Amino acid sequence: MATLIYHAGGVGDFITTLPTVKLWNRNHLGHHRIFLGKKATGILGKEYDCFDEILDIDKACFCRLFSSTYKNSKELPPLYPGLSSALVFADNNSPLITNLKRSGIDKIVSQEPIPDTDMLKIRYHYEALAGYLGKEIELENCPYLIPQPVHLEKARHLAGEAENIVAIHPGSGSVLKNWPKDRFEQIAAALHKNGYTVFWIAGPDDPLPDGAWHHNILRNKPLPHVAAFLSQCTLFIGNDSGIAHLAGAVGCPGVVIFGPSDPRIWKPFGAPLSIVQSTCLCSPCHAKKKTGPHCTRECIESVTVRNVLENVFSLIS
Repeated sequence: MATLIYHAGGVGDFITTLPTVKLWNRNHLGHHRIFLGKKATGILGKEYDCFDEILDIDKACFCRLFSSTYKNSKELPPLYPGLSSALVFADNNSPLITNLKRSGIDKIVSQEPIPDTDMLKIRYHYEALAGYLGKEIELENCPYLIPQPVHLEKARHLAGEAENIVAIHPGSGSVLKNWPKDRFEQIAAALHKNGYTVFWIAGPDDPLPDGAWHHNILRNKPLPHVAAFLSQCTLFIGNDSGIAHLAGAVGCPGVVIFGPSDPRIWKPFGAPLSIVQSTCLCSPCHAKKKTGPHCTRECIESVTVRNVLENVFSLIS
């Protein structure tokens, strides 16, 4: 027997589903667990024993699953023999659900990946799905991602002899959500002055620090390594991003800066996290889908270094 879990969102969105995914897996003990989604996200989930196999959604063969033109299973890509159930994070009208049924999957539980109700916390969105499955999820337990020893050893190697490590992630999935890089550098300077060691976390498209900070950069590291590293840090500082959700999931306290997105919906859960948000009247706009080329980034620009530092030292103390 096998079960399929589909999620094509980013790492932050995926992490919010993990308690539900774990509940699904407990309801399907002994099943071969297959993940259909982004490869990097799947690798993270597999390392934490959420999946046994990864199907990369970016492979061309899986495009057919999202077409409404196919009439029978012979035209669909082969998934896995013996698939009997699927947990699908997709719009209810997605052709994917119809095509999975055509492929022979009897039991499909689906939920839209983003809540369509204003001010609904993302964790309550998935609690509703848990209720449908007949059990409750303990979302407040932290950490709910526990790094394996091999990744912890890698994290210690990356940290070297450093102590009191603060991880800063200056990027996100959107330029509109990125607090100015030079302000992160001012935060880093203040922390360094107070005896903390700053490490920067950056993906392929994230901004990099200038000058004296070039020596402590974790660039393009696999997500399991980043998760393990964050679990060893004193504090995390960053924008609303997948890495912020990852920090919360492994138990690293942090300060997260919100501009266009709404922390009442998207605040990471897990470790204690202090939220710094804009007071602009136009914010939040992310959930309203009103942000356009006219945006001046006033919301994220209005957050000052002082605002962030006050939260940083309050959380540390």
